[in-house]
Amino acid sequence: MTTALQFTQLRGPIDDVRATKGQGPATYTNTIAPGGLIRLVDMTEMRSFLDAIRSDLGLPAIQYVNPILASGDTVKGADIQDLRNGVK
Repeated sequence: MTTALQFTQLRGPIDDVRATKGQGPATYTNTIAPGGLIRLVDMTEMRSFLDAIRSDLGLPAIQYVNPILASGDTVKGADIQDLRNGVK
């Protein structure tokens, strides 16, 4: 099960990668509170911010295990791991 904590722990590293190109912290639609609901937009925004900065840095695109997420999909551990790998 994916938790809100996993999401909040990944936002910081995404911002760290953005900072390497002088970009400020990403602005997200939702604040994710501990135990809070994770929405599709939360995952798609994190992917979009990470994909954009990786492209700016000339890094290869992430090959997501689940490349297309739709409303009602469950965020899986593999989805979180994709993001973790993308900030390494």
